[in-house]
Parts: sequence; structure tokens; C-alpha cells
Amino acid sequence: MGNYFCSRKPSVSEDSIFKEIDQIEEEDQIEEEEEEDHISNLPDEILGYIISSFLTLRDAVRTSTLSRRWKYLWKTSISNLDFDAETMFGSQNIRTHQDRLKRTSKFIGVVDQTLGLLQDSKLVRFRICSQMEYRHEPLSRWIKFAIMAGAKELHLDLYQQTRPPPYRGDYKNFCWPPDLGKVSLNHLHLSCCTLSIFGRPFPVFKSFDSLTSLSLKYVFLCERDVEDLLCHCPLLEWLNLARCNHLSKLRISGPSLRLKYLRVNDLPHLVEIKICAASLVTFEFSGQMVSFCFENTTLLVNVMLHIVSVHTYDGATFALRELAGYLPQLETLVIYSTRLYFESLFPSASLPTYTNLTQLVMVARAPEEDFLYWIVTLLKASPYLKTLQLHLSHLKVEIETRKFMRPSNFPHSYLKFVEVNGFAGYPEQIDIITYILKNAISLKSLLIDPCQRYYLGDGKWKNHDHQCLLSTRERSRIYKLLLEESQPGVRLTIL
Repeated sequence: MGNYFCSRKPSVSEDSIFKEIDQIEEEDQIEEEEEEDHISNLPDEILGYIISSFLTLRDAVRTSTLSRRWKYLWKTSISNLDFDAETMFGSQNIRTHQDRLKRTSKFIGVVDQTLGLLQDSKLVRFRICSQMEYRHEPLSRWIKFAIMAGAKELHLDLYQQTRPPPYRGDYKNFCWPPDLGKVSLNHLHLSCCTLSIFGRPFPVFKSFDSLTSLSLKYVFLCERDVEDLLCHCPLLEWLNLARCNHLSKLRISGPSLRLKYLRVNDLPHLVEIKICAASLVTFEFSGQMVSFCFENTTLLVNVMLHIVSVHTYDGATFALRELAGYLPQLETLVIYSTRLYFESLFPSASLPTYTNLTQLVMVARAPEEDFLYWIVTLLKASPYLKTLQLHLSHLKVEIETRKFMRPSNFPHSYLKFVEVNGFAGYPEQIDIITYILKNAISLKSLLIDPCQRYYLGDGKWKNHDHQCLLSTRERSRIYKLLLEESQPGVRLTIL
């Protein structure tokens, strides 16, 4: 059979319907064009801000296919380049050495191709995060590109596996490109490598006279290396040393040292820290107990201590025995309390006095029964404290049964603001808050938050993924209980 065609002419009514449909479609098309024109009419500065602030590098490159105008717009908009292998290729398990080599080659190809499209671009931040499998020639090439593009911030994270081992010292050597000369970097972050930037007799660090912040993590260091970097980075204000192998004695000193922030985090071989820095404002320490020496540190007013020890010392112990003598000018103190069996360690007569301490942050790493003793004792040692922040634990630690002596009341006249995080409603936690409510006679506000937080450093905290939510009924019960114990005029809040 042949094909059947309808040749009937549409009626007048049908014709008007078709015209109406055509008119509606035409109006929709005009509206779409107007919407497209609305975006296209935005200034290049705004479009550039959208591209650089809200799009990934991959999506920014894809905008070049939208139109002739967009073809080169992304190139002038990108100021931060972040090449992270896990973000680009996923965090799948790489089982064999051959798989790692393939992934490294693919990563190198993507970076090279992208940088090839960005010639003559101006950068602010450049980051490489990948397991490079000792292929360092591309790294030198990329660093040169970043420096020539005027980058002020450079991150190199050359991890050797998904999670680097804590104390290995066998990272392959990566040599800083020797022909760069003077660079204008302000911020340098290095991780998981042993860099020959301290080569003697002419340290490459002499080129970094603009550097203001330096972070070294899993970097092989010795005492002379630290002396060199402090000597050849005259503008350095921010220094972070984390899990750096081999360093046993850390000396922070120099006649023209401008350092304001120092963080020492878990250096496995460290036994001594000596600080002589007139400009230092903040010092943060995490790790095993070491010998501390503070000289010419009159501006040092912020300290964080997380001393991990199975014996007699932790951050709270050191704070009550020695720290006040070293730094009587302290204004803010962050302490991780890890010790058990507090009773009878600190007679009231021998307690130090922090006459300038106005803010105390305590993180519980011990059962709350012991933690209450630490709180009471440190409150006695800080008579002018105004702000108290407590970070409790959701995990209830089971310990051997023993009788606890409840501390006697000690009225505190200056404490006005208290914040309790990680509250799970345990009786021990309620006892802590009840004690504060009874003894803080000038208290204005008490905020209770079930959300746990962990410390990032430099005064920054982040909410823990694990949440402990109190039911409405339980929250109401605890609120009424605490309200009965509080002084008149106290603003009590349970989130």
C-alpha cells in the first residue's frame, strides 16, 4: 500500500488556532532571548566573579563553548587554580603501582593541558595536591608557571599514598627550581616532601623575602633548617610546623623576627622548644610533653596546649604548675584536659594566679567527673575570667568505680559568658553546668549546644559530623532543672 497523505485544507477556526500557537511560540522564543540577553548584558567583571567564585575549574572551562563572547572570558576570570587528584578523578582505591603511574600520568596531562590554555594569565592562588610518584620535572614546570603568573599563594601537597604515614623520613627529594630568582610569594604551604630549599651554602630561601606565612607538614627538617628559614624570610608572621620528622630542638629567635603566630603540631622527635620572639602573639602546641623556654615574649597573650601524656603531665597540669610563671600576661588559654585521678594534686594554697586571663577554653578528653575538678581549679586560678567555653564529649568513658568528692562552692565574680558544646545530657555534664550556675554570681548568658566541635587551629573551630540531638522533652526537662539553679537575670539557651 502507498503512503497516505491528508490534503484537507484547514478550516478558518483551525487556522486561527495555528496562528495563536505560532504567536505563543514566538513570544516564548522572544522571552528566552530576553533572558539570554539579560545574562549576556552583564559586565565582564560580574560574569568573571560568577565564574571564579561559583564554578569549578572544569565548569569554568566549559563556559567557553557558550558563545563567542564566553570563549575567552573564563581565562581572564580564573585567579585561583586548584588541581586536586581526588577531586578530579575520585578517591577510588589504587591497588597497584601501575595504577598509580597511570593516574599520575593522567593528572599531569590534565594540568599541562589546562595551563597551556592559560598563558599570560594572572593568578592569586595555585595548588597541586596529588601523588606524583617522584615525577618532579612537571612540578618544576608548574611552579615556574605559577610564579610567572604572579601567584601570591602556593600549595604543594605531594602525598605518597592516600594517607601519608605519620613519621616517615624517606620522602624523595624535590628541588626547588634554581633559576626562578626572587619570587613574590606571600603564602607557601608544603606537605609530604623533603625539599632542597635549604641547600647550603646559599639557601634558596633567600628568594622569599616577601613570604608572610609558611606551613610545613610531613617535611624533613633539622634545627639548622628552621634557623635558615627564619633568617631568610624577614617578613614571616605565620608559621605552622606539623608532623615534621627529625627535628629534636626547635629554636624560634632572631634579632628582626616578626613572627606573630606559631603552631607546633605533633613533631615526633621534639624534646625542647625555646622561643625568643618579641612580636609573637599566639602559640599553639600539640604533642608529647617537651621542655619549654619562653624569653622576651611580652606580647604572647594567646596559648593553646594539647599535651598528650600517659604519665603526670597534660595541658591542664602544665598550665597549673608552670605556664603562669612563664607567661603571666596571658589573656586567652585553650587547654585539652586528658588526665585522670585529679584528687589532691593541687592544694589551693599553691595555685598560680592568671591576673590577665579573660577567656578560657577547655576541651574534655577525660571523664566529666575529673573534668569538673579541672574547671573548678582553673576558675580559682583565673579570678578575672569573663568568658568560659567548654567542649564536652558525646562518648561516655567507662572507668572503674570510685567515690568522687564534689568540689566545694567557690563564687566567681567576673564570669559573664559561658558556652558549653557537645552536651549530651549526661548527669556528669549537668553537674558541671549546675556548679557554674551556682558560683558565677555575675553570669549573663549560658549557651548549651549539643553539637561537638573540633579545633582547626588559629582560633578556628569546625562542627563535628556526628550530631547528638536532644529530644524536645529532654531539652525541656534539663532547661527547667537548670533554670532552678541559675541566678536571676541569666539568659539560659539550649539549642
